[in-house]
Amino acid sequence: MFVYIMRRIIAGAFVMVGASFIVYLLMTQAGNPLAFTLAITNPTQRASVIDEVTRTLSLDVPPVQRYLEWLKRLVFEQDFGLVSVTQQRVGHRGGGAGLGERSVSGPSPTNSHGESR
Repeated sequence: MFVYIMRRIIAGAFVMVGASFIVYLLMTQAGNPLAFTLAITNPTQRASVIDEVTRTLSLDVPPVQRYLEWLKRLVFEQDFGLVSVTQQRVGHRGGGAGLGERSVSGPSPTNSHGESR
């Protein structure tokens, strides 16, 4: 019975890695993380922002290599990476809250007239 359970766990791990790889590759084709730079009118500033985002998100590296680097960081450093739009760590909610933590900072509740409760 133990051998059966271990085989199922190992097979499940392979399925998880395979599924995450397929989703990762699909997401690399889903959008353009540099689309926001079209709003920058200064060509010099636009080029520097494009270079910085390309370097930060490793867009100059083939997707398979990016996936393997992401998987390595995920397994050994518990680093999920960056959000392409905000350039913040995944799970960052402002105020220093990380994954699984609730941020207590933020706007105070207001009523329909904009007055604080």
